[in-house]
Amino acid sequence: MPDQKGPYRIGVMGSASGHITKTSEKKAFRLGELIAEKGHYLINGATNGLPHIAAQGANSKGGKTFGISPAKNATDHVEHWHLPIEPYTFITYTGMGFDFRDHLNIFNSEIVIFVGGGIGTLNEFTLAYHESKIIGILEETSGVTRKLSEVLDALAYKTSAKLFFSSDPEELLELTIAERKNGLDESSMYYE
Repeated sequence: MPDQKGPYRIGVMGSASGHITKTSEKKAFRLGELIAEKGHYLINGATNGLPHIAAQGANSKGGKTFGISPAKNATDHVEHWHLPIEPYTFITYTGMGFDFRDHLNIFNSEIVIFVGGGIGTLNEFTLAYHESKIIGILEETSGVTRKLSEVLDALAYKTSAKLFFSSDPEELLELTIAERKNGLDESSMYYE
């Protein structure tokens, strides 16, 4: 049975471009710092914008960051997709493009936290919800996160996903980690 005490794989998904404010940048960076300070691993799509800023925050505190790239290799990642290599500890090159890469982001995260976002983030959110993940919504970060409670209200299909909302990165991380400690997310058992 997987260890419930951690470290946990915490996905940070959000705006790669557009819908980015100074407030959302500050919160994303702080979220990354906190993930590292608490000894957990940060996962994202090895992309730009808010997920990248969160990875920079984790890196600034010596944290481990794992990127899941849409590209087929490092050259493709940088030259074709125009995505960063730094500050990642490790990047997996999938060659799957953005849409299919999103599945790997979610499946490999035990906790998924959303910061801002557009249509790609909405896709990741619906995947996380469908997979009954522990989900954190970092409020006051612009983009799709402002509308996720409305999306949830509109869904006829309910899952056993655990959702937490907070505008404070520390509080949100504490809530989601506490939920993870309280019980294993069955979907994560297959990806340990």
